[in-house]
Order: sequence, then structure tokens, then C-alpha cells
Amino acid sequence: KAIQTDVDTLIIYVVPAKDFTTETAMSLSADLRKYLGDDMEIRFIHTDRIEAESSGKFREFVRKF
Repeated sequence: KAIQTDVDTLIIYVVPAKDFTTETAMSLSADLRKYLGDDMEIRFIHTDRIEAESSGKFREFVRKF
């Protein structure tokens, strides 16, 4: 789940597979920067599960500003 909390901040919640490494995150971050620009701060937060919205739906992308 990716949440944009500000114009230049993107937080990505990840339920990591066993093969998800720091290198995986760095590669994904580099790919995202190609589209979002070098000024975008991208942070990864590992979690056990991604919660559904109150409606019961799962939103992959959320903008909160």
C-alpha cells in the first residue's frame, strides 16, 4: 500500500516475502524515482498485514493531503 502524505513524501507499506531485501527496496525506490522524480522521499515500512479501509476495500494508492 502506498500512501502519499505530502507532495514529496511517499510511504510504502510492505508485507515482505522472504526474498524481499534491502536491495529489493532500493531497486524499487530507484524505479519509482524515474517516474516520481529525485525529490520524492520514499520510505518503506514492513508490516504483518495491510488493513482494509472501513468500506472493506483495499486501496493500493492513497493521497492524504
